[in-house]
Amino acid sequence: MFSACSQLAKVICWHHVAQRVHGAATVQRSHFIIVYRTLDRRHIIGPLYTGREILYSNGSVLLQNVTRDDTGLYNLHLVNWDLADNQVTAELPEPSVTSNNFNPVENNDAVALTYGPDTPTVSPSDSYYRPGTNLSLSCHATSNPPAQYFWTIHGKIYRQTQEICIPQIVAKDSGLYGCFAQNPARSKRSSVFKTITVPVETPKPSITSSNSKPRKADTVTLTCEPEILEASYLWRINGQSLLISSRLQLSSDNRILTLFGVTENDAGAYECEVKNPVSASRSDPVTLIVLPQLPKASISGNKFTAIEHEDDVTLTCELQIENSTYQWWVNGQSLPLSPRIRMSHDNRTFTLHSVTRNDTGSYICEIRTSVDTIRSDPVTLNVLYGPDVPSISPSDTLYRRGGNLHLSCFADSNPPANYHWMVNGTFLPSGNEIHVSQITTKNSGLYVCFARNSVTGKRHFSLKKIKVVDSCFDCFSKHVQSATVQSCFFKKIYKKDSDKYSSICF
Repeated sequence: MFSACSQLAKVICWHHVAQRVHGAATVQRSHFIIVYRTLDRRHIIGPLYTGREILYSNGSVLLQNVTRDDTGLYNLHLVNWDLADNQVTAELPEPSVTSNNFNPVENNDAVALTYGPDTPTVSPSDSYYRPGTNLSLSCHATSNPPAQYFWTIHGKIYRQTQEICIPQIVAKDSGLYGCFAQNPARSKRSSVFKTITVPVETPKPSITSSNSKPRKADTVTLTCEPEILEASYLWRINGQSLLISSRLQLSSDNRILTLFGVTENDAGAYECEVKNPVSASRSDPVTLIVLPQLPKASISGNKFTAIEHEDDVTLTCELQIENSTYQWWVNGQSLPLSPRIRMSHDNRTFTLHSVTRNDTGSYICEIRTSVDTIRSDPVTLNVLYGPDVPSISPSDTLYRRGGNLHLSCFADSNPPANYHWMVNGTFLPSGNEIHVSQITTKNSGLYVCFARNSVTGKRHFSLKKIKVVDSCFDCFSKHVQSATVQSCFFKKIYKKDSDKYSSICF
């Protein structure tokens, strides 16, 4: 393509110039190829127009399917609106040609022109071949004298010939085939490469299903086996191609078909077909049966929050189906046998007598029929208990003056207990911990922790006698005497509007 750019030209004209005279192109009207007149945007073709030339409005010309005859000088002739005449010459070089005689005598000498080879072409154009067939390839390149040829397969020289034939090819014959053409009179060489593929014959596929009898609204996955490289997969239902739907999802290679929320319309015979460029195989049909959606089971109960050792809890599986069995699960395990559990004759209802904290958990009822298993959503039984007798840590009772005193109280309880401390008969702000820095002998005394469950109304307490001494010797002597520490107990005094404690020591 020769390019030019002119927005001011009145006439744009391209010529094929025969020769040069003193460095300037000789232009004759018989050399006109095509003219473009910008005024009316009209193209005028000349004597040398072949139909392979395209002249654009900016002055560029495109030569299509060039031949040796197109070799030569090309002249662009621009006539502007001010009638100024401008010319530009471009040259299309001729192919590389040599001769044995550049000064032949007419009717006397023979001239041998040497050219080529051009880029070879390989025939036939097929790239895929069926296993067991014969592979025949022929290579040709325009050349004078005729080119000499050799072939390579996988980068290794195979044979010096223009044609090759490999009988009864197999998959290992796949690869890159190269044809090289060389002019024996020149050092020039050209080549072309072609990829040959011998695919494996596709075996008969089969379909596996995650669920051949799904319930309505279930998800089903169909897989076409086996997985074959360089093969395409196609699905059919009842002999027809699958209809596009938002509920259908295919894997990237179409081998896996997923049906979301199946309906009765998805029932039918499914087939998968495996194809490669030389063969195709279809599976036997797999029939998908869509069953009606199962009813939902649920659990009812007289209560789902109970107090330990006080309440009885009864749970019932509300879906009643004839010729079925019922099973109960708690926290993922089968309901254990216990003398506190009373089952109905069909196991659909059971009663937990005098529930304990160990009965807390997630309960599920399961219904088994001859074809299905139905499970309810879980329900949670929450057993309230405690507080147990609180424990005070650490266990130390003797402390050295100037140290730090830190006591913590805990009692197992559901819901968690509320805590209060009393030191030598005086209540401290609520909380389960006490922390006193730089203790003195005045911090000696009786420390009591009270735990109360605000829901069950139950309460318990623990006490610890703390002794603060001046020295390590005192620590040792007091520790010996502590074997006869006086005991104390607390008596609850009930008043009309408040709960308070008083202490009596012996």
